Amino acid sequence: MPKPAAIDNDFLNHLVQTRGEQNHVCALIQEFFRSLDLEPFLHRLIWQYETDKTNPVIRQLLSEKIVIPCALDDILMANGSARGRYYEMLVQEIYRELHGENYPCDVFQEWKYQKSLGEVHCIVMCMFLNCVCLLSDDKDAKDLRGVLERKTGCSIPICSRTDCRKYLQEHSRNCTLQSDDLRRLCHTRD
Repeated sequence: MPKPAAIDNDFLNHLVQTRGEQNHVCALIQEFFRSLDLEPFLHRLIWQYETDKTNPVIRQLLSEKIVIPCALDDILMANGSARGRYYEMLVQEIYRELHGENYPCDVFQEWKYQKSLGEVHCIVMCMFLNCVCLLSDDKDAKDLRGVLERKTGCSIPICSRTDCRKYLQEHSRNCTLQSDDLRRLCHTRD
C-alpha cells in the first residue's frame, strides 16, 4: 500500500514539464510515484488557486487519481472542529515565524500569491494526514520543516525531485523507470 505524501505546486509543475506525449508523460509520473511507494496528495487550496488546470497532463493526473486533490474537510474531518481551529492556528503561527508578519488572509477561504501559502498549508497537511514526506522543490520548504518541528515536535522530511532521483538510483530494484526517463522527469543531465 503506497504511503501518503503531500506534493506542492512547484514539484508537480516540474514533473508535468517533462517533454513527451501526454499519456506517456502521465505513465512516467505514475511509475515515478509507484517506484517511490508514494500516493501524492495535493492540497485543495493549492489545486484551486495555484495549479494550472488548463494543463492536460495535470488534468489527466488528477482525473486518473495519480495525484489526489485533498479537500480541507478530508484534512480536518469537520470544519469548525478542534482540529480545524488547531490547523488554522498552526498555519498562522508557522507563516508568522517564517515571514515575521501575520497570515495575510482567511486561512480557509482566501489566497494571496507569492506568499508561500501553498508550502505552509502543505507542511501542516503533512502533519494532519501523517504523510511520510513533503514533495517540494521550493527553497522555503526546508525552513518550514524547522518551524513545524519547533512548534509541534513533528519532523517531516522534505524531498526534492533530485532527492527522489537519488533515492531511486540507490534503490534501483524499486524502480522500473529507465535512467533516461528518470533524468527527464527530474530535469537532470547526470
